[in-house]
Amino acid sequence: KHNVRTIGTSTNTIKLAEDRLEFKNLMEKIGEPCAASLVVNHVDDALEFARKIGYPVVVKPDNGVGASSTYKLNNYQDLEYFFATKDDKVYIMEEFVKGHVETYDGICDSNKNVLIANSSIMLNSIMDNVNEHCDTAFKNRYVVNSDIEEIGKRVVQAFDTRSRFFHFEFFRLDEDQEGLGKRGDVIGLEVNMRAPGAYMPDMINFSYDSDVYTLWADMIIHDKCFMNLNQKYLVAYIGRRNDFGYMYSDEQLRDWYKNEIVLDVDVPESLSAAMGDHVFMVRNSDPKRLDYLVDEFLKRADGSNWK
Repeated sequence: KHNVRTIGTSTNTIKLAEDRLEFKNLMEKIGEPCAASLVVNHVDDALEFARKIGYPVVVKPDNGVGASSTYKLNNYQDLEYFFATKDDKVYIMEEFVKGHVETYDGICDSNKNVLIANSSIMLNSIMDNVNEHCDTAFKNRYVVNSDIEEIGKRVVQAFDTRSRFFHFEFFRLDEDQEGLGKRGDVIGLEVNMRAPGAYMPDMINFSYDSDVYTLWADMIIHDKCFMNLNQKYLVAYIGRRNDFGYMYSDEQLRDWYKNEIVLDVDVPESLSAAMGDHVFMVRNSDPKRLDYLVDEFLKRADGSNWK
């Protein structure tokens, strides 16, 4: 008989990678808090939950991707409309978290060693981008020795992350929230056993001057990384809308910031609701410079800030 090395997630553990409630249960077992939630099969259950937690609440598919079919319900009328118009998906209702999303993404070998990691900070809500037609911006941080690295590595060990990409999402509280924590605390949101979506792998490549696809292939074939990895730069994703009035044209931005722009492409229609119509990705080693670039690229024609 031949010895066969089995890689990848088994059928026994795949539910943890696709079911949001299962994820929350495991996160709480390892000591990471999550927003209160329940499956809402009937409007009466939803009303009781909303009365207990308070509005707003968020509804999303229990087995979903990104912000698809995800809604913020601000009052009883919103809740009634949701139940009157919702599709046949299984939905969960969650406590609304007063925070922003931060990620921990990367690639593990067969022993759950993290070979490369990235952490993106969402500067506005992807749910709002989809539902309210906003522009999109997020940036990454230097990962080593950050609190998100420490938390992310614990989650890596808790899930079946062997020989694969991973993409974890967390909330960082923007203010104290009773039952969840203090301002700055990190709260579990969801786990994805896949590469981060859209242009986020490019962000990792530009940050490390690397190629995550070659790294992934080497890991699958040899179970090791042959690259000398060093996170040299910080990178920001800036998604502009075709129908928004910006102070500066695409041509002006290309002329002024050509040495810092590393990606400049139209976004496919299938991704544009969440990611904007045109993306500029910029990089610099200085986080303050990166924040300046985001504000300049998204500044409105009247001189106001994009946020």
